[in-house]
Amino acid sequence: MKGKNISIKGSITINGVTKPITLSGIYKGEFINPMTKTTIAVFQITTDIVRKDFNIGLSYPTAALGDVVKLESTVELISVCKETSLFCFTACIIYCGAF
Repeated sequence: MKGKNISIKGSITINGVTKPITLSGIYKGEFINPMTKTTIAVFQITTDIVRKDFNIGLSYPTAALGDVVKLESTVELISVCKETSLFCFTACIIYCGAF
């Protein structure tokens, strides 16, 4: 399953504005945490948002700032049920940056 592409649909709220969002990602693999003995699944996810949709930087021209913001994150999901290998969506976000 490593390397499998994923898609997650949901909503995102930024600056008090909520919009639908689709996160694209790739499953990077899983490992056993040596301290807690829990299974951790690792995903890299990305999406693009339009800053003006969230009322961000409205006074800046698109030529100076750009309209599209790329969001990227590495997410770890922690197994909550050893019998079924289910992962909870209480994610530990390792890195999230806008480029």
